Amino acid sequence: MKQIPNYRIAPLPIQTFTHSKNQVFFGYADLSPINREESLLLATHTPLGNELPTANTPLQIGYYRLDTPEAFNVVGETLSWSWHQGCRLQWYPQSSGDCILYNTLVDGKNGCVIQNIHTKEIVKTFHRSLYAVTPDGKWGFGLNFSRLQRIRPGYGYLNMPDASQHEGCPENEGLWRVNMETGEERLLFSLQEIAALEPLKTMEGADHYFHIILSNPSSSRFIFVHGWFQGKSKATRIFTANIDGSDIHLVNGNASHCNWNGDDEVILAEYSKHHRDGAYYFLSKDRTRIANKVDITTIDGSLVADENGHPCCHPDGQHFVTDTYWDTYDDQHLLLCNPSEKNFFKLGSFHTPLQIPEQIACDLHPRLSPTGRYLCIDTAHSGKREMMVFDLQPLVEPIKL
Repeated sequence: MKQIPNYRIAPLPIQTFTHSKNQVFFGYADLSPINREESLLLATHTPLGNELPTANTPLQIGYYRLDTPEAFNVVGETLSWSWHQGCRLQWYPQSSGDCILYNTLVDGKNGCVIQNIHTKEIVKTFHRSLYAVTPDGKWGFGLNFSRLQRIRPGYGYLNMPDASQHEGCPENEGLWRVNMETGEERLLFSLQEIAALEPLKTMEGADHYFHIILSNPSSSRFIFVHGWFQGKSKATRIFTANIDGSDIHLVNGNASHCNWNGDDEVILAEYSKHHRDGAYYFLSKDRTRIANKVDITTIDGSLVADENGHPCCHPDGQHFVTDTYWDTYDDQHLLLCNPSEKNFFKLGSFHTPLQIPEQIACDLHPRLSPTGRYLCIDTAHSGKREMMVFDLQPLVEPIKL
């Protein structure tokens, strides 16, 4: 009997969060907008069209109830944001579930605040924009979003000039660690220091930057991306380190996107036009050179995804979700994968024929809820940004926390 590939579109309950006058979105793929109780959904609103924000374009911050997609509850506003990253809005892990953290102006400069969503009280302020916070809430990691915007337009903030713009690889700029209790800052790694580790010829005379910082679940180690531009040629490599910056490890020199799969394994998305199959995913054991290629073909040998994507691992350790960039038909695809069993569920394809520059494009950026029951994406297939939430319960049994 001929085997039938486990590659199909799964009918699932889906909710769409949209607004008649505003674009609705969240941002990158490394944070979950859904709270621990899986009842609230963080989101941002702007009336801006598909164009670059200016230094004075405000972004509304708030949340929906998952059972009430019509009502957006406004909490605050920020000028520190971009289409791809948003304002790094996230649930603050040390609160009882009623506080959020996001980047905004503090004393006239880019900083960060913790805010209560119910009382709208600003609980704490920081004088540095933060990219990530450890799950135990003790440490924050920050970078220069003005520099990131200058080198990677669409990922940083336009509201402040880059004071380091004349330095390609500065020794006093880089990745900062912030004590979330005291606000004390420490330059953990300078760009110059990281560029000196196993340097490459392409780094000479290049503009260097940091991007993507993410702690593992136990708050013991974190991952970060070191990137550089030499002319118009971009390159990246990925490192892990202990929370205090010790025991640094070069994970990969080719991957473009990454995420944790538990405490000791990293999932990597690597894409090269020179690869016959296009996209590759790897599971790399942290602090080793062991990297296993993920089989993303169906049982009849057809390729699941030949475009790069943003992987996010399910807490069961078996599944991951990912997206693709636009194919030749202007379609983006959303996939739920269990490569060990060769199960690949095509959750949807989104036709987005908006001919807009990369810096304001809308990636799907799949993000899982804490138990893995819900999957949230941003999509612009309607002509403007909306958020969609899939209930994966029919496909994957959620983890009980």
